[in-house]
Amino acid sequence: SNESWFLPDDPLVIAKREFEEIFGNNDYVAVLVEADDVFSPEILRMMRELGQELKNKLPYADKLTSITDMDFTRGTEEGLEVGNIVPDEIPTDPKEIAEIKRLAFSKKFLVNRLFSDDSKQSWILLRLRTYPETDATNMEEYPQLVVGKKALEIIHQDKYKNFNLK
Repeated sequence: SNESWFLPDDPLVIAKREFEEIFGNNDYVAVLVEADDVFSPEILRMMRELGQELKNKLPYADKLTSITDMDFTRGTEEGLEVGNIVPDEIPTDPKEIAEIKRLAFSKKFLVNRLFSDDSKQSWILLRLRTYPETDATNMEEYPQLVVGKKALEIIHQDKYKNFNLK
């Protein structure tokens, strides 16, 4: 931990503790997906599968965010509808894919943050829960290393070898 470099009452240490009390851990696992079009059915299926696998298999996994896994709010005649941009069953029809892309791009705050404006890159982000309070001398490995090794093991599986994942 880099907290050992600061005094316990240092404003940075206090702000970090307050952040972690409110939001939990401030660590993420982030996978950058690069493709000709991240909105293609094949890439969307892979992103959903990989995101769910990371969420289910990584220790300390918390909140998953990607094109295929995120809350999306839109207005309807009845009020607000909260759902996903990408339906549970990923369509193959070009018109349905175009509608998914249109919806994603309608949320300007997502463009060049969650996915690139040319649709060639997109993030899979997994926020992590707070690590347990333990004495580092009693740990075999730091939690960050355990999470990182497991994430790399997952993304380097044969089923993902034909995708450009970083």
